[in-house]
Amino acid sequence: MERRYQVVKNTSSLFGVLCCVMIFVFSGFSKSAEWVMYATSNSGLPHNSIDLIAIDSAGNKWIGTWDGLVKFNGTSWLVYDKLPSGQTFNGITAIAVDGAGNVWVGISVEENEKSKIILAKYNGIAWTEYDSSNSGLPNSRIGALGIDGAGNKWIGTDERGLVKFDGTSWKVYDTSNSDLPANTVTSIAIDGVGNKWFGTIEGEEKRTAAIAKFDGTSWTVYDSTNSRLPKSISFSIIIDGSGNKWIGTYGGGLVKFDGTNWTIFDTSNSALPCNWIVSIAMDGDGNKWIGTGNFWEGVGGLAKFDGTNWTVYTTSNSGLPVNYITSVATDGHGNKWIGTFEGGVAVYNEGGIIAIKDQKKIKAVAPDIITASYNYPTMRISFLVTEPGNVFLSMYDLKGRIVRTLVDGITSAGRHQIVTDCWDLASGTYFIQLRANAQGAFAKKIILAR
Repeated sequence: MERRYQVVKNTSSLFGVLCCVMIFVFSGFSKSAEWVMYATSNSGLPHNSIDLIAIDSAGNKWIGTWDGLVKFNGTSWLVYDKLPSGQTFNGITAIAVDGAGNVWVGISVEENEKSKIILAKYNGIAWTEYDSSNSGLPNSRIGALGIDGAGNKWIGTDERGLVKFDGTSWKVYDTSNSDLPANTVTSIAIDGVGNKWFGTIEGEEKRTAAIAKFDGTSWTVYDSTNSRLPKSISFSIIIDGSGNKWIGTYGGGLVKFDGTNWTIFDTSNSALPCNWIVSIAMDGDGNKWIGTGNFWEGVGGLAKFDGTNWTVYTTSNSGLPVNYITSVATDGHGNKWIGTFEGGVAVYNEGGIIAIKDQKKIKAVAPDIITASYNYPTMRISFLVTEPGNVFLSMYDLKGRIVRTLVDGITSAGRHQIVTDCWDLASGTYFIQLRANAQGAFAKKIILAR
């Protein structure tokens, strides 16, 4: 199901003052107050508890809540809370966006009064669902997602290992067939030379942590026996422009690993508001934004670290609605998007929030981008790729249902041709859509007649 919302300025709510600020923020390309707050009372958010936030190349925010997935383009809100199969979302466990703009989501759904985890791909029009019944996914919770430069999806599961999906085949890595140190994978990051870094945990209480590096052939494992890694879960890993790994641990503070040296930042030697790190993001200036929170002890907040100085934001000195931070993401304009537990989403920019309403639209197709000729039952499609990269070429009916996936993967630059049989398609109007990470999206209408 897809629900459409517009931002409502409800000045009678607790967030009335901030809602008035949004009138200026959404007036186009502008700067306004440093903090803006979105909650169920003044936006299309279906729930105030946020699990994850991801930002695609067009600047759309994909927000995982306890009651569905939300797309926010700066003006309108789209809420996805039900898959085409009829299963209702209970929560979002992971989000990643690939080079072609497809959104990959780990979804907890309700089926026959039991919780079930599905990996779903959304290409802007249609959903594709994967679970243990139709793929190589083990029957397990998905805790982390990463996408490498070749478009491979790396899927971290709970107690069932790591899964690589190249678009066709599935490969599972676990402790029985690899040097993966544990079968629960909590975080994934990919460095500039293609190495995959995984946070893992093991043991009955899941408190013994290890970081695994995989170069595609061999594994290197770092744990408390050969490093300064604390014995605590890692929910977030990011890699900066110098190749340093920044590892957020849950209870052990923030760890920096430069390939040789380990540096620990915690409440004893830094201004971190607490040692429970939930999310880390990096802005365009290289500053690290660290979301912290310990629900049981009631401590947390947002910390900025520029490599030397710390700045801490809490409810006492900022526009944060609560101190338990669940997710942090930075957009191309320096805005920080901050997900919270039961407090909705806060947006912050030291220099004033910048918002652009204009989004990348599906362009009216130029004559030389997509061409098609049809001679029942065969259709011949020609399409132009301007730069090598991820390409998704597909055919949809008027209801937005995918009827053909023609290309899904890395494609070289140049003109390409696809021939497909359409004998099983009814006469009528269809669309051919080309999504290429270097070009954007194009669509061409065609009419099939037998």
